Amino acid sequence: MARKAIPEATQTNIFLNSRRRCCLCFWLKGEDEVKKGQIAHLDGDNENAKEENLVFLCLDHHDEYDTIPRLSKRLRQQEVQKWRDELYKEMQYRFRTVKRQRCEVTLYRLRRASPDPKYSQYCAEFRLTNTGESEIRSPTVSIRMPTGYYAPPYLDSSSHADRIWMKDARADLFEPNGRIATAAPTPLLLRDQAVTFFGIQSSFPNTLAGTSVPMDYRVDAEEMAPVTGQISFRHPSDGSELTPFSNI
Repeated sequence: MARKAIPEATQTNIFLNSRRRCCLCFWLKGEDEVKKGQIAHLDGDNENAKEENLVFLCLDHHDEYDTIPRLSKRLRQQEVQKWRDELYKEMQYRFRTVKRQRCEVTLYRLRRASPDPKYSQYCAEFRLTNTGESEIRSPTVSIRMPTGYYAPPYLDSSSHADRIWMKDARADLFEPNGRIATAAPTPLLLRDQAVTFFGIQSSFPNTLAGTSVPMDYRVDAEEMAPVTGQISFRHPSDGSELTPFSNI
């Protein structure tokens, strides 16, 4: 009889619930790691594709379960089902209690770079926001620098020493030895907290007035996987859209 295809949604649920751990490796051998494997039918009926009848097993245990040994007792259905259910409980508890770390970088506003309106330079003020469930330690923000953009901005930083300024640098984050603007805006970013910093300058009028330019960013922090995203850098149509220098 032909094997009945397991619906994609059912397969996805099994992979998510097991975190691709083999329940027999996990409980019988103490191996807590992602495995290459297959989905086995607990009752041996390939036509029974109900989720409760399926289990993710490593390749070795899948072969062992599907084989009828002559000299030793085979793995029993109730045994494998028990270890599967216990694995699901363990994974659910583990990943529910681990707080997820997330953050995002946005363009907060554009500011004039000088109190004198005759100067056309302006700079970006960015915002780093903790959107996750736990604190973020020592975050560093890096933005890929397109041609024609520079950091630090032409802003009188000596008058605003308490502000965070991005710096030009070279790194392999986006491409080998690529140009980036980078800043470490705070040693600790609490849940739902945000911090702003300055970087990337431009001037008007220019050919990009009124348009948006996508810029890739990356955030690295202690004990956190790198977070990547894209900022829409919006160029003002004219000087009236800029925040005055005095409001910095």
